[in-house]
Amino acid sequence: MLRGVFLHEVIVYTQTLSMLIQLSDDDCRKLEDVKTILEKNSKTHITNQELAQRVGTNEFKLKHGFKQLYSMTPFQFLTNARLEKAKALLEHTDYPIKKIAVDVGFRQSANFVKRFKKSTGCSPLKWRSNCKKKSYNQR
Repeated sequence: MLRGVFLHEVIVYTQTLSMLIQLSDDDCRKLEDVKTILEKNSKTHITNQELAQRVGTNEFKLKHGFKQLYSMTPFQFLTNARLEKAKALLEHTDYPIKKIAVDVGFRQSANFVKRFKKSTGCSPLKWRSNCKKKSYNQR
């Protein structure tokens, strides 16, 4: 059994290494530009193809290079950026959940709630409630 586990680990490690790509300084700069675009325009819906064209690279380098640099895909990064903005809005406003979902870039509030729960372990309403409790207890 131990030999089988070790072999599986070697295969996974080899597959991971095979996905590493050579990134030039210019490639890294372009991927940093993608990160900045996603941070500043997290409400906007943009495809990998559009991102790649915007910074002057190809989709393969965009997807694999971004993941290599930031340990997540551009889509995962965008989702995380949206969720961080949503957390701040939940903590500092009384906006309805649907408004927050749309304001941070989710088209469907149900999708927002699902991703929020997956990321934080609680619903947006529970998050807001917990933030208010913390704020009240710190007084």
